Amino acid sequence: HTFYTLQDCYALRKQLNNVLLSSSNSSRHVVVVGAGYSGVELSLNIRTFFQKQKADVKVTLVHRGENILPSASDFNRDSAMKRLKESNIQLLAETSVANVTQEGSKKIVQLSSRNGKEGTHDSIASDLLLWTVGANPPKKGILNSFLPRDKSERIMTRSTLQVVGLNNVFALGDCAKVVGGTPSYPATAQVAIQQAAVVAWNLCEVLNHDNASKVEESLLPFRYVELGEMMTLGTDDATINSLGGLFQASGKGASALRRFIYAVRMPTNKQRLTALVDSTAYLAANTILLDKQKRSKKSK
Repeated sequence: HTFYTLQDCYALRKQLNNVLLSSSNSSRHVVVVGAGYSGVELSLNIRTFFQKQKADVKVTLVHRGENILPSASDFNRDSAMKRLKESNIQLLAETSVANVTQEGSKKIVQLSSRNGKEGTHDSIASDLLLWTVGANPPKKGILNSFLPRDKSERIMTRSTLQVVGLNNVFALGDCAKVVGGTPSYPATAQVAIQQAAVVAWNLCEVLNHDNASKVEESLLPFRYVELGEMMTLGTDDATINSLGGLFQASGKGASALRRFIYAVRMPTNKQRLTALVDSTAYLAANTILLDKQKRSKKSK
C-alpha cells in the first residue's frame, strides 16, 4: 500500500478495519517499510489505533539505513526512538525488502540485511504491508512533458522558482529542484508553503510587466527559513524542535501545540476556525474518555 492521494488514506483505514475484524490478537501483524517521517508516524499511529480498539497487533518497522529519521533533529529522533520502544514496535535497521509474495490472506515479506548476513528475520508473514519509501510515480502529467528535469525526475528551476528556460512557468514543492549552487531543500510542506508565497509574488510580477528587464529586477529569489520540525508519535503524542533547538517539547502538550500551530497556519480564516474547532473537540473528547477510564479503574 502506497500513499499519493486522500483516497489512499481512506483505503488504509478500511484495510486496518479489515485486519482488526478478520485476525485474532495473536496473529495480527503490520509491516511498515521505511523509517523516515511517514514510516515512524504511521507505525506509532497504527499501534495507537489498535490500542484504542483494545486489540493487540505486532508492528514491524523495516529500515534500510542505520538510523531512523536521517534528516530529523537529534531531539526528535531520540523522542521517536523512545516512543517506538515504549510501544513495543520492532525496528529492523539496515534491512531491505528483497521480495514480497502472497500466501492466502498473508503477504510474505522476504528480508535481507545490508551486510548480507542471514538473520532471524529472513521473512515475515504480514496482514498488511505499508510502503513509505520512495517510489517511481507513473509517467503522467509534468513527468511526461518537455520540462527540464534532473536525474531524480524533479523539475529544475532557478532561484526565482521559474523553470529553467521558461520564464512564464513556475514549479515548487517536492517535484522541483532549485539549481545553480543552492542547497537541496527538504521535501516537506514547510518548504512548499514558503515557496508558494514567492511564486505568488513572482507570478504577479510576470503578469503585470511587459518589460522583461524590469520583471527580472522585481522578482524575488527563494530563501528557505528553517522554522523547526514537528511530528506525531501517536494520536495523542508529538515531538517539536524549533528555534534552532531553543524550544523542544514532546508528549501530550506537544501534540496539542502541534494541532494549534497547524490550525493557525491554515491559509484562510474559515479553514483556521474549522481546524481549531476540530482540534478542540478532539482534545475535549479524549480528555473525557481518559477521565472515564481512570474512574473505571478506581471503581474496580
